[in-house]
Amino acid sequence: MWLEECFANADRNRDEVLDQDEIVRLINSLNVSPADSECVKQQMESQKLDVEQFIELYNRLSKNKELEELFRKYDGNRQYMTADELSQFFRAEQNDEISPETAKHIIASCEPCPELKDRERLSVAGFGVMFTSTRLNIRKPCCLSVYQDMTHPLSHYFINSSHNTYLEGHQTVGNSRVEQYKVILSQGCRCVELDVWDGDDGEPVLFHGIMGRTLTSKVLFGDVISAINDTAFVENDQPVIISIENHASESQHGRIAQLIKDTFGERLFREPLWQGDARFPSPEELKNRFIIQGRKPPSNEDDDDSDEDEPDGVVVSDASKEMRHHKKVKVEPTQELADCVSFYQTEPFKNFEESSDRMSFLNISESKVGKWTTHDGGQPFVSFNVQKLSRVYPAWWRFGSSNYNPVPGWMAGCQVHTVVTIWVLIHYLLNVRSVLIVLCLYLYRYTCNVNR
Repeated sequence: MWLEECFANADRNRDEVLDQDEIVRLINSLNVSPADSECVKQQMESQKLDVEQFIELYNRLSKNKELEELFRKYDGNRQYMTADELSQFFRAEQNDEISPETAKHIIASCEPCPELKDRERLSVAGFGVMFTSTRLNIRKPCCLSVYQDMTHPLSHYFINSSHNTYLEGHQTVGNSRVEQYKVILSQGCRCVELDVWDGDDGEPVLFHGIMGRTLTSKVLFGDVISAINDTAFVENDQPVIISIENHASESQHGRIAQLIKDTFGERLFREPLWQGDARFPSPEELKNRFIIQGRKPPSNEDDDDSDEDEPDGVVVSDASKEMRHHKKVKVEPTQELADCVSFYQTEPFKNFEESSDRMSFLNISESKVGKWTTHDGGQPFVSFNVQKLSRVYPAWWRFGSSNYNPVPGWMAGCQVHTVVTIWVLIHYLLNVRSVLIVLCLYLYRYTCNVNR
């Protein structure tokens, strides 16, 4: 079998197993998507695979029920397509006439099995690879790079955002990993979240917790921002907003500020967020810059969800209700840390009439979005978002790591919707529909992900 031959060629030390690096190199050579390749790299760590385990992994990565059913319509029950059958597929399914030479070229460029490629045959694996090619890409070629005007104020753009970015699993029992930031940023996310707590030996850490009680594993704050600095602008140069939820005591604020300034250096945007009727800087002006979103003293941010009722039609667990009563301590930053913050909410939100002229940045729960989009037809909320920046986070009862529907908020002009982006071996698992909606919005702007 050709996969066994590929395995043998990759096994350079002939120990009949492949380590993480060897597996990643091999699956990359077999046209597995970069996203799946990165997920494999994360999940394997120090594991090794024998040939049977590798073949099982490859089949899992390449398996797609819908494509297999489509392939069977044209393969003549032979487990492969000829060039003529591939042309028939394009004619019947894609309404596209292709020449025999073009069909043969597609087979030559997409078929991973050398034997079938030599015989000008396309397997179901090659059929799947074909759908990642430029010919079948639904994105227009002009949209593969930044093609829109990026000189408008930042509040005129939707911003690809992540919630609890550091988690690779369930937010109450999962693991925290530095690599999550590398993956999410490489996939185009432009707003990430950091929950910062006191760590040992004066080194702040990230984890998900309530009242200082650890719910997940920990990672060092310094390692996370170093990974962000190394990864953020490799794929694109649009600005990155770093939302810091600060639970660390005052004794570690100086260390947090020092790490931010030393790591980001000149890339750190340190001008205070404008107030009143001034304008946001544009993505063009903020290229390759990091923007810290957080608190400034005195207490100025109203993110209390105590007025939120339980959702209709959703069963909220007793554990979620109990955890809601343990309010997260709101920590006022020292002036040294506050000087790193540029985006912040200046005062508690009262109503659109009183607050519109006195604030520019608003942190709100998805539950408030639902209420405000129905009040007066949502017009006051839409008008607010024309010039202001709204960041929406999941409601208190989503301890199961589910996601909300971002579409109503987008329709009201909310620019930043934080969604749980948990990567597992192959694809997103939790609340796939909401994540796919987000991916679709930013599909055309993959190189930018600040979408106007």
